[in-house]
Amino acid sequence: MNLNPEIRSVRSYKQLQNPRLKKALDILEMNAQDLLEYVQEQLETNPVLELVDSDGDLEFESPCPQGEAEEEADASDMEASGEKENDGIEEMRDFIIHNYVIPDLVIRKIKNKFEVFLYDEAVPNIRINSFYKSMACEDMGEEAKEFIREKLESAKSLIKHIEERGSILRDVGEYIVNSQRDFFERGKKYLRKISIKEAAKDLNIHRSILTRAVNGKHIQCIWGYFAMEQFLSCGKLSNDDTKSVRRNIKNMIQEIIKSENRMNPMSDVKILSVLREKGINISRSAVSKYRNEMGIAASNKRKQMRSNNNY
Repeated sequence: MNLNPEIRSVRSYKQLQNPRLKKALDILEMNAQDLLEYVQEQLETNPVLELVDSDGDLEFESPCPQGEAEEEADASDMEASGEKENDGIEEMRDFIIHNYVIPDLVIRKIKNKFEVFLYDEAVPNIRINSFYKSMACEDMGEEAKEFIREKLESAKSLIKHIEERGSILRDVGEYIVNSQRDFFERGKKYLRKISIKEAAKDLNIHRSILTRAVNGKHIQCIWGYFAMEQFLSCGKLSNDDTKSVRRNIKNMIQEIIKSENRMNPMSDVKILSVLREKGINISRSAVSKYRNEMGIAASNKRKQMRSNNNY
């Protein structure tokens, strides 16, 4: 498997703190929606970056909203096995509530073989603007040159990290397909969870990296849409512990929003960034879910309401 050598070489939590790995790991952990929003922010702040064959905005329309995805999955399962939805589907519903399903990977059977693809619409196709690339070689002031150099390096790193993320996701997807063949062939009642420790060993990567790779991401296959965590088991908190963790995270989100610039509210991606700096590793969709549960509007709505003095 062609996992990025630098990331694959990590063997301890201490190595994960290496500044050279931080951005690569952050992007690896982003799900499709996180990545689209993050890249859109980068496009707005880094003139060196440009979208390929696009009007300049990253937009994504899910092929299947939550309810339709569940109906499709239920219909396929009922036809295949004649059984009602299982606990895994209940977990999936809880995971994607308030959100559209945006798959990171698509599994298709082609010529009797299951193939793993990155979902094209969820992978930003960006490149370095040739105009700025040529400017780096022109005779100009040192300050301007340094600005262009910094933006070029930032753009190159982003493109490289997105490619690494895609490569790792495909490798993990292939592992899931190979270890869950009965599920993909016969239906949801044949899904069995694999120990994330065992999977990390088989993939020859650190357990924490594998956890980041599957966190908050979804697979689309013939049986519907599934959170990648449904295929890997890493142990669960008790109900009381889970409620306590969620309550604490909600309180943190509330405090972050209270302290934000009232006329320039923080997006869910920026809130997520602050949480991760505090050691809270959740997905962007979880931030959105908790914010909605607390009755707090999205950043654009908060800005609009404050402009109208209604919030």
